[in-house]
Amino acid sequence: KLSIPFSVALALVKGDAAMEDFSEANIADGDILALAEKVNVSINDTLTSWSPEKRAAIVTIETVTGDSFIKEIDYPRGEPENPMTRKEVEEKFITLAVAAGVPLPRCEYVVSMFDSGLFTVAEVFQKLR
Repeated sequence: KLSIPFSVALALVKGDAAMEDFSEANIADGDILALAEKVNVSINDTLTSWSPEKRAAIVTIETVTGDSFIKEIDYPRGEPENPMTRKEVEEKFITLAVAAGVPLPRCEYVVSMFDSGLFTVAEVFQKLR
């Protein structure tokens, strides 16, 4: 199970919350765990009412000095309205495929197959088996 407070704390402490960041060491990291205890998740009825047209979120960070930093997004990265770059898609594919046990050279080969334009998506995924 993934915890939103832990994921947020992990991203703030380590700079990312990608699959490989959910390591045993990070799961036991006292700094991350302490920060996760300070993360509050709440439902915003206005944002909820926008779904499914918008999948918005608001993040507010309040510092110990009382300063607040607020960021609102209407569409998370990777949604059709906020697409990932080609490089981001490749990096995500490689990260997830390697985590699933696909050797890195095979992942890189699959990426090169897309680049060649000689293969359909179905043919490329057949090569992964």
